[in-house]
Amino acid sequence: MVSEIHTKLFEQASLRDEYFLYHSERPIVQLRAVSKNIEKLLVQISGFAASAEEQAAVRRIKENNEYIEQTLAQIILSDKDQTGSSSQAKELGQRLISRILAVSQENSSTVLQLTNISRSRVVESQNWTMIFVSVFFTSTIIIILLTTAFVWFFVA
Repeated sequence: MVSEIHTKLFEQASLRDEYFLYHSERPIVQLRAVSKNIEKLLVQISGFAASAEEQAAVRRIKENNEYIEQTLAQIILSDKDQTGSSSQAKELGQRLISRILAVSQENSSTVLQLTNISRSRVVESQNWTMIFVSVFFTSTIIIILLTTAFVWFFVA
């Protein structure tokens, strides 16, 4: 699931950049859909987040995604309402875009952190599985050897 979030964040960044370049309607519609998908994935993954660190990471991604969505809506609205090209409006747009880029970078870092947490949990689980399998087979071999020795000494 974490990889799906990472993929969706990458798709969101691509669509965002496409809007910033071309100011067309298609990326706006797709951005809204991708943001909704990210929200759904975050709701799903929050149910699996076991540690406080994972829950904090999911919460940060949610907050950042909401901020990106609201700021993009503000930029889109100002692009549509902008009849003249005032320098203040352009400067505000550039600041908002810079902030979105910074928050997107933070989201990527947080998803990477979440991936590392998940990966370490999987590795730990695999280690415990290997220990269990080793103990099981070792004890099975010991039982077989003892049974064979018992049969060999007392039956023969």
